[in-house]
Amino acid sequence: MKNGLLVARFLVPNKLDKILVRVTNPTDKPVYLCRGTEVTDLEEVEKLQKLLQDRQGVVQEKKPEEDMERIIGDLMEKVDKEVPAEKTEELKNVLRKHSRVFSKGE
Repeated sequence: MKNGLLVARFLVPNKLDKILVRVTNPTDKPVYLCRGTEVTDLEEVEKLQKLLQDRQGVVQEKKPEEDMERIIGDLMEKVDKEVPAEKTEELKNVLRKHSRVFSKGE
């Protein structure tokens, strides 16, 4: 937003009245919004089903745990190699414990 506020990504029900959104103000200055202020644009989305093809050519649905392990693995590859293995494992455990906060659709 022009005033510095950030709007969280969210899905809305198929209705257009009284939609609540989360905003955060990362600045040091107060920001005031008037009732009815447009804070973001809505974009239409399509539901996608993630699929994997196994070695036998059978299509199977990807399990959420597998997806999360891939995401965590991608993040862990970016950790500096000089970070001790103990701390790396500690980080991996924190990421697993709080995996619900990650956006898995990007």
